[in-house]
Amino acid sequence: MIYLELTQSMFTKEFHLCGRGNQFSHEALCAMYDYLEDIGEDWRLDVVALCCDFTEHSIEYFENSEECEHLTQDDVVFEVRDFKGELISYVVNN
Repeated sequence: MIYLELTQSMFTKEFHLCGRGNQFSHEALCAMYDYLEDIGEDWRLDVVALCCDFTEHSIEYFENSEECEHLTQDDVVFEVRDFKGELISYVVNN
């Protein structure tokens, strides 16, 4: 088996190549890459699985929906920020 270490740019490009480029904003894909990179484990990229496991939500939806009430300590929620550092959305594991 051949393994390839992906850069952030390659990671985001894979979503577009798999027809999932509109599933997340570019900023969310970059945040997801950083999250997965920080875990420190080797993993096999499965774009469809990531699309099933994570969902991006707008600030308004996330802060005003009942979804927040159902989150546990085991759930992964990370902020998505733009290039200026402003919060633009959240990504939540499903």
